[in-house]
Amino acid sequence: MVSAAPSMKPASTLSRETSLYLDAVRFLAALIVFLGHFATQSISGGVFWQLAPFRHDAVVVFFVLSGFVIAHAITHGERTATDYIVNRAARIYSVALPAIAITLGLDAIGGWIDPNYFGWSYAPGALWQQILTSLTFTNQLWNWSLFPGSNGPYWSLGFEVPYYAIFGVALFARGAWRIVLPLLMLAVAGPTIALLFPLWLVGVAIYRCRDWRLPEWAGWILFLGSILAWVDIQTWAQGAGSWILHYDIPHVWRDRIPADYVTGIAFAVNLFAFPAIAHRLGAALRFAARPIRFLASGTFSLYLLHYPVMKFMVTILPGGPEAASTRIVTLAVTIVVAMVAAQLFERRKSGWRRFFAGVAEAGEGFLNHGRHRPVYEK
Repeated sequence: MVSAAPSMKPASTLSRETSLYLDAVRFLAALIVFLGHFATQSISGGVFWQLAPFRHDAVVVFFVLSGFVIAHAITHGERTATDYIVNRAARIYSVALPAIAITLGLDAIGGWIDPNYFGWSYAPGALWQQILTSLTFTNQLWNWSLFPGSNGPYWSLGFEVPYYAIFGVALFARGAWRIVLPLLMLAVAGPTIALLFPLWLVGVAIYRCRDWRLPEWAGWILFLGSILAWVDIQTWAQGAGSWILHYDIPHVWRDRIPADYVTGIAFAVNLFAFPAIAHRLGAALRFAARPIRFLASGTFSLYLLHYPVMKFMVTILPGGPEAASTRIVTLAVTIVVAMVAAQLFERRKSGWRRFFAGVAEAGEGFLNHGRHRPVYEK
């Protein structure tokens, strides 16, 4: 007989099944964003149009997943502010910097080939504003909605990195500053970023509840029920009118906050329930472990590079977006570029960690310089 009460026995780390499930979800979310953008009329003429509405939901899944993974990281290894900053910087900049450079290079060539290149799917503002705000991840503060060139998916980093910073300050600041500083940072970030922050924190909360062991029957109900409930709500909303989950909120540029919460909460429940049924899916996950790990290790590159590469390919290929050859070549080249970039940059974060650790060490040395000089008497 399985007890209905949750077990409070501490777990040292995530199970292999849970880790593989997270990686599979991460890749699936990146794939939906990729194919959702490919499905637009300007890129493919509307192929895979069914996926286009769900690319935003996939980003929300990333937010929840990010909070979960960061909570895991600080529990296992990142015990100081320096460790936290170095690892976040290595993870983000190892892909963001190459993505910005590649985007600007493709945009420059594409604009030279086609004068209309900058007329669609291109960021507002001057180029220097795009680059500066993208490098500092301030590109979404108070509804700026900036990103580097044609790299529209980059917008989400303007949410993700502020969440890292706010959460890090709440963890490592002292005294009342642990509350005051995060609140000030949320005010600086603006209402849209602040409204979605609870979904990121839900991921943290789910990780903190990882030691609670549901009975298997409850796990299946919550796991499958979260998926069915999400599908039912989406179907009902489409039939009743999209305005139910999509409507304007004053001073908030994102018009789908209710839809984001439906997706975020459904995925959080799904993630909470998975450990209770993991043993039933473990064989299949372990069988596919190698491809899952490989694909997941390149999802950030796929996410940050797919749109500028697709736009460039559609511009230079003859036949237009509705030509079969254009669609096939665009898909193939985009995947190859993402795989190469992942191998060159995303999977080589150790070098970036050493670099940022050196910067942090130099900074600490500069700040501490002279503090312990001996005092000589006359």
